[in-house]
Amino acid sequence: MKGMYPGLPSFVQRRGIVSSVPPLHLIRTRKRITDQVLLEKPYGGVRLKAVVLFRLAKNYLRFFKEGMGSVWTNYKDLRSEIYSRNLFLVVNGLAANDLATGDAKDQKLYVKNSTVPQVVDELATAVSCLENSGSLDLGREQIKISRAQFQTMLRTRGDILKLPLFALLFALLEEFSLPLYYIFPSLMPFTCVFPAFMKSYYGKSIKAQRKLKELRKGRGFDEIAVQNPFTMTEEELRSVCDLIKVGTPFSNVGRLRIQLLQKYKELIVDTHLLLRDGGVDKLDRLELFFTCLDRGLMDWEQILSQLEDHEKTLYESLDEASMRERLRVHLERFGKRGYNVGIVGLF
Repeated sequence: MKGMYPGLPSFVQRRGIVSSVPPLHLIRTRKRITDQVLLEKPYGGVRLKAVVLFRLAKNYLRFFKEGMGSVWTNYKDLRSEIYSRNLFLVVNGLAANDLATGDAKDQKLYVKNSTVPQVVDELATAVSCLENSGSLDLGREQIKISRAQFQTMLRTRGDILKLPLFALLFALLEEFSLPLYYIFPSLMPFTCVFPAFMKSYYGKSIKAQRKLKELRKGRGFDEIAVQNPFTMTEEELRSVCDLIKVGTPFSNVGRLRIQLLQKYKELIVDTHLLLRDGGVDKLDRLELFFTCLDRGLMDWEQILSQLEDHEKTLYESLDEASMRERLRVHLERFGKRGYNVGIVGLF
């Protein structure tokens, strides 16, 4: 990758090492741990259960430590490699290498943690304009961030706020903090969403997917896909927002429409950067899974079934070929003229 894009910051080159998604690949099943313990020493009865529980706890702690470490490392990387480098976007026709003169038309929008919503707005506008002109040849001089950086910015922005309390509770309670996180999943940073807690963390998403199937029953793909945040019924709007975790329980209908519009802009930018930076085939299994999840493209009934599997972990159970094909088809449809955020959750 370094040879392919020599002008990119070193931060980009580390995306394969430090992730902004939960490290599901670290999880081991109870059965696998039990089998390993029995291979090492033929324990039995209470002692076997105690050893297995101890190793399970160690596995869980490793998962959470990795997740917390990723949030902090990602945040430091963003500060040192992105936010402090004066990377900026084209505003009012200002060329990428021009210097600001102080005039309003020469204003630069610098990429900072506080400007992420504005960054999304500007990038979405740029991509949409190019799409309308029949060209999507937006080079790195105009958009100076990679898809990995863009996603890390979006994910870390919320996670860094949750990290202090989560880390404090984890340090004080260690494995005894697990029941607390299960009851209050919103306390967890995204990178620390443990597979066993997914049913709780994504509880509203699971219910929303079932509800959307009922609401969209008997309607054609095109009829659903062209809907925007302001043409959806309130019931469908809330279901779509819950499916992809947009808004809060306190958001009113008007606020939800604006928040869903902002999410759609994020998806516009993400789609462009994903295709520009190598496409679906360049995503590893974890990133592929959470990219599909972010667009409502995963069947929650199937995921819940996989979570109940005692032989395999969720990571091992994921059908990578199926996810790639589903995401590939979605991206092809996403760019079709007339389709809007209604395409979320359609597969």
